[in-house]
Amino acid sequence: MLEKVVLYSALGVRPHSRLAQRLEVALEEDRRIKVDSHQGTNIEGVYAVGDVVTGLNQLGVSMAQGEIAALAIHNRLREHKNDR
Repeated sequence: MLEKVVLYSALGVRPHSRLAQRLEVALEEDRRIKVDSHQGTNIEGVYAVGDVVTGLNQLGVSMAQGEIAALAIHNRLREHKNDR
């Protein structure tokens, strides 16, 4: 007989988005931050990742979102440097 044990962490199920709200970042109905496909918000230069955005509340997802945002920021800085 096989026994299975599953552990699922549900940290951060309530988004803490008051700072984003004060910055006038667009929020979803559930108060999570709206982001585009590069984790950018409606405010230029502001990105959001992890439990505060809509999606799976899992560490691996948050890490991937962070990588996507970091690449978008890197590319934005490179464009800004080239515009000088």
